[in-house]
Amino acid sequence: MRRRWLPSTLRALVMTVPMFLLLARPMVAAAAPATLEGTPVPVKSAVLNFRDAARAEALRRIQPGFKLPPVRPLLFDEEREQNEMGEEPGADRFGDVLPETKIPARQPMPMVASPSPTQSFIGLDDIAMVDSSFIVIPPDVGGAVGPTRILERLNNNLRILDKATGSTVLTIGNATFWAPVVDGSERGRLTDPRTVYNPYNNVWIVASQTTTASAGKLLLGVSQTSDPAGSWFLYNFNSANTVDYPILGFNKNWISLTINRYNAAGSAFQNGLNLVVNYPAARTGSGSGTLFSLGAGSGFCASPCNTYSTTSESLYVVTHLGSAGATYTLDWISGTAAAPVYSVGGVTKVRTGTAWTQPSGNIQPQSAPNSGASVCSPPCPIETQDAQVRSAPVYRGGLIYYAQTVGIPAGTLTHTAAQWTIITTSGSPPTGNFADGGRVEDPTATSTNGGKWYDNVHIAVNANGDFMVGYTQFSSTQHPSAGYSVHLGGDATGTTRDPIIFHTGEDYYHKTFST
Repeated sequence: MRRRWLPSTLRALVMTVPMFLLLARPMVAAAAPATLEGTPVPVKSAVLNFRDAARAEALRRIQPGFKLPPVRPLLFDEEREQNEMGEEPGADRFGDVLPETKIPARQPMPMVASPSPTQSFIGLDDIAMVDSSFIVIPPDVGGAVGPTRILERLNNNLRILDKATGSTVLTIGNATFWAPVVDGSERGRLTDPRTVYNPYNNVWIVASQTTTASAGKLLLGVSQTSDPAGSWFLYNFNSANTVDYPILGFNKNWISLTINRYNAAGSAFQNGLNLVVNYPAARTGSGSGTLFSLGAGSGFCASPCNTYSTTSESLYVVTHLGSAGATYTLDWISGTAAAPVYSVGGVTKVRTGTAWTQPSGNIQPQSAPNSGASVCSPPCPIETQDAQVRSAPVYRGGLIYYAQTVGIPAGTLTHTAAQWTIITTSGSPPTGNFADGGRVEDPTATSTNGGKWYDNVHIAVNANGDFMVGYTQFSSTQHPSAGYSVHLGGDATGTTRDPIIFHTGEDYYHKTFST
């Protein structure tokens, strides 16, 4: 068969015309960020002295005739959370998908151990509330470290420990701590403790919520000094909605508390809310809040940064969108402490590297009990949540660091990994471009072969650019264990050092929402 060729000049013209049309097409810039109008939020405030409250609680327990009720579970309807149904509200987010600059391929490097702890001691256990004998399911573990003290908070209790020795300083129940600003009828609905220490103002910031239908309270506390056993300013902001899962962040101007809004029945996610509180005023006892409501179906588990900077005028908010597309977006708060402005970035960003699977349900393997037998065979797996950014990102030196749990590989999950990501904030509006990232992963792991799964991730960053990814490690041949992996500032991009398991699991773990 004969092939007919165009003359070379015509071929060049045919090729050039579409190329010219492509080059001549006007460049489409990303849409300007939209700003949201906030609403002032009613607030109730009070002062609590931690030491005095603990003393009063202890005295009450020794009064003649006083008897604590028996230990029993206090149950929350946590199963309504959309994250536990494997859905990603942002997965179908549309917008300007901008190309990312590719980073060089990772070079293989020898395995290097993460630094070992210099000190280790037992923290607050999942004990019953010391003020009521309730045990909250789930416990929701959290805490922070200050210059001389550690403040741990579970759904049950708050405990202050000595940083040098690990000895307990004081313990009080959550209901006792929040009693000055939470009505008695709602103290059984307290949940989701969040804690951070701000080294620039030398104060602690804590947050919680109530699960009150159509009137969920957003609770904030700011210590008056670096001593958590001293006095606190407490605030109760009424969201006037059914809400769940707060995430706490701050910068020099604001405290940001994001939370998911549901319909009145708590069965369907509606949109994210962001309570922005005047931080300088909150440190003097006169905190006021502005509530921003994100667009319908957006802002699920939007995560405000803990901002380690004395100069940054913006408080950034990272939101994971979709696992299959490896997408995320970046919003930010600007303006003044008294008049915050919330800007919706509106740009869907793509994380460089491979995509992943949204993890969901009871999938984390564990070994059999030390004695007796599991009610399941193989032993009952433990619940994961999802790929959302569920602990506050960290802003340092113009970069944002965040971590999430991901299912690997994309499409068919065989195990979970702890994934970390670094993005940029340069430009106006901020770019939010991918800068670096990696995973703590056992690529051969399955649910039955003894390989390692990673979940419940968190990231911490110091002033040198060293960071630590903390997690729970799971395996079919071990009990759930606590560990971390470290990346030092001079380490190769995309890498973390080998995991350190600083506390191996002690036994099989099994709790349901009814036992």
